[in-house]
Amino acid sequence: MTQVLQRLVEHFSGRPVRPVMGITDVDDKIIKRAKERGISCSELTREQETRFLADLQRLGVSLPARLTRVTEHLGEIIGCIERIMVKGMAYQ
Repeated sequence: MTQVLQRLVEHFSGRPVRPVMGITDVDDKIIKRAKERGISCSELTREQETRFLADLQRLGVSLPARLTRVTEHLGEIIGCIERIMVKGMAYQ
């Protein structure tokens, strides 16, 4: 579906679209599974990411131009959460 939207936006705007995919590479489930397997969270998530991207290719889905990972942006995420908490729009 995202490829259809990409083509439509490119067609009607006349501008190229650079697909970016966000990867959640740390959360409670990942931490738990990594502990169960006796490996690091990053090792587990890279393994799963590689399998996921291979599945996409086998399905004929174009890969994104760029992958972003939660761990690469933790400071920004924490800052955003702190700002919305200060505004009373989130809770701890």
